[in-house]
Amino acid sequence: MLNTLRVDNEKFAHENHMYRLKPQTDIGIDIIAECKSAIQELEKVLQHIREAQAPQAPVKPLPSAQLSLIHCYKGNNNYHINGDDIESVKSSVNTGVHLMMKDGREYHTNRTLKDLEKESLLIRCDIQHLINMKCIKMVERTHNGRGVIHTYSGHRLPVSRRRMKSITQFN
Repeated sequence: MLNTLRVDNEKFAHENHMYRLKPQTDIGIDIIAECKSAIQELEKVLQHIREAQAPQAPVKPLPSAQLSLIHCYKGNNNYHINGDDIESVKSSVNTGVHLMMKDGREYHTNRTLKDLEKESLLIRCDIQHLINMKCIKMVERTHNGRGVIHTYSGHRLPVSRRRMKSITQFN
């Protein structure tokens, strides 16, 4: 069977199907409509860029992270201590979390190292210890890439290889 094409005015037939031809003016209108929508999209993008470049109100610096009061205990007595007075924190599987104070006192708390690290100026020096950066007297590197922190009160805390860079960066 041969494909035949018959054109009458604005219609044509092809294999028993009738098609209507669009006038050329419709094609021009479609192109204009597409251009208008593209221009609107570009105007939105430009407006977004202008807003991003506009001067903004100055950002207030965040207050330094510090724990105001930490609930802790020693023996049968409960205390609330100031977070700035903590020198270091040690975690032990058997005895829990110990807070070492700058003046040598030691307390226990039910808080986790992760909580104390998030909410204070204490940073982690290894998996079991946090240190107050203000209390570091010296960081000693050992032969295996690890380190030892010496505090002003005479305590020595281990530093893991992974944490050594961040500790020496702040010190």
